[in-house]
Amino acid sequence: MSGLPAPPPSEDLEETDPNLLTNRVATESYHDETSPNQYQNEVLEKLNNPTDTANINIVYNEDEDEVKNGSHNNDNDDMKLSMECMQTGILPFGTFYEDLTFVSLSQYLHGIPTGLEGLKRRLIEQDGLNFEGIFRLRGKEINLQTAKEQLNSNKSVSLIEVTPIEIAQLIKAFYRSLPCDEPGYLPQSLLDAQSEDDIKQHFNLLSEPRKSLLLWTFDLWIKIEEYKPKNKMTLQSMAIVFSPNMVRSTNPNPMVFLELQKKVQRVIHDAAKLRKANNLISDPNYTQSQLDQNSIIPFKKDRNSSNEGASSQGPKYAQYTPNNNDNNGLAEFFKNCVIL
Repeated sequence: MSGLPAPPPSEDLEETDPNLLTNRVATESYHDETSPNQYQNEVLEKLNNPTDTANINIVYNEDEDEVKNGSHNNDNDDMKLSMECMQTGILPFGTFYEDLTFVSLSQYLHGIPTGLEGLKRRLIEQDGLNFEGIFRLRGKEINLQTAKEQLNSNKSVSLIEVTPIEIAQLIKAFYRSLPCDEPGYLPQSLLDAQSEDDIKQHFNLLSEPRKSLLLWTFDLWIKIEEYKPKNKMTLQSMAIVFSPNMVRSTNPNPMVFLELQKKVQRVIHDAAKLRKANNLISDPNYTQSQLDQNSIIPFKKDRNSSNEGASSQGPKYAQYTPNNNDNNGLAEFFKNCVIL
């Protein structure tokens, strides 16, 4: 199946020296000369010392309005939980969502998989948000395959040896491998929504844990976009690279998959913009402890259903042809980029 054409490069995309990019991926330091495990332990120690507010600000920048609104405590608790997920979170691929282990974060009604939150925290702590083309670049296939095998054996996300680029690919791979009914992460009613009001209305009708996972996903994209001057990624960029992984289709006609992907891309982009504007939130009338198990609808309702083939086709990657010209920064940069 041929993929969609690659999005045009951004006009503000600077040429990337190939040697610089390779060295940056291979030798990116963890906050100077501190090892990743040592750094994680230092951050946890600082977060557990409430009197050392200067140290807390190393990893969490307080906002005066948030403190006035009483949200600082929740954010600080979420940070500690996120750091713990980076140390102990697990994320076996292809597991039914309800069988995963979860962490309860204040912004979401349902728990988030510990390994997913842990990978996000590793991405942030390893300076991955500053990588040009993060979530587009592929990384080394052997590293990705080894990491997946380790995660499938319930190895902690802190113990797998991967670069930030490969961490981003593992996050996308989770969405691609999750058992899910057709047409995928978004129900048909939401896919058919046209206006932002329609999207907001139908999104608010989503069941858990689907709604919480999507909100978490949009929050990740918003965080990525904050670093756009460095990583050149926007909400639209993130919707483009995530959309194929959120589609499920058993139809042998590739055009059916492509049409679904286009709809998903449009809706999740608009939904992410709504989330950024604080127009998509969890139901304030409920808490995690009040979640009725009857209101939980799995991504895959029937584990024994016959639609096991309803899986994402996944993104396809460009074949790279070396450019012998001296000025080949952009060619080198795009050699591992996703073509959808």
